[in-house]
Amino acid sequence: MKTILVGIWLAGALTAAPIAKTDLYVGGEGGYHTYRIPALIVSAKGTLLAFCEGRRNGSGDSGEIDVVLRRSLDGGKTWLQLQVVANGGGDTIGNPTPVVERKTGTIFLLLTRNPGSVTEGQIVQGAAAQRTVWIMHSTDDGATWSRLEEITAQVSRPDWTWYATGRGTAYNCAAGAWWRLAITTCGMGGVTRMSSTATTAARAGASAAWRERRPTNRRWPS
Repeated sequence: MKTILVGIWLAGALTAAPIAKTDLYVGGEGGYHTYRIPALIVSAKGTLLAFCEGRRNGSGDSGEIDVVLRRSLDGGKTWLQLQVVANGGGDTIGNPTPVVERKTGTIFLLLTRNPGSVTEGQIVQGAAAQRTVWIMHSTDDGATWSRLEEITAQVSRPDWTWYATGRGTAYNCAAGAWWRLAITTCGMGGVTRMSSTATTAARAGASAAWRERRPTNRRWPS
């Protein structure tokens, strides 16, 4: 049984307050066999959002996998019921990588997707099409979400096969007068980054604003 735990500092000084642990996702509950690949963020308004993959029929990386979410409006003391953020409809959709855009508070969520009937080995060997990258966003602290938009052409390369957004959360980075939202990806022999000028992404809902970039000497490219 897979159990996803989250620890939250509830109140008081670090030396005085205990860490409260809550079982947010328990394998076999909520209609899913297994929960994996968690990501936790705090919205601009203080809402806690705990994302996870809900693996419907087993614990493997292929098959029917959705992205699910639980939210807390009181600092982690209580949690709302599970909501399905991205339903793959039988496909594998996962690797949730959220980021809060600092100026507007919009929450962006990047995901990967592939047919649920194919395996990692088939994709790596070229027997099936590469994974695709998708984005969605919320302007109400995760209560509702935009439709999925595919951005594979902007952020992936033709020779990539099996890769993942994240894992974990993305981040904002700043340099002088501009700043970006940045999402790391893994699985292609290293790490690269998908980045977007955040103001453009916030206006457009993001699909046209993202592109794949590689860091040079640990500095962000313009």
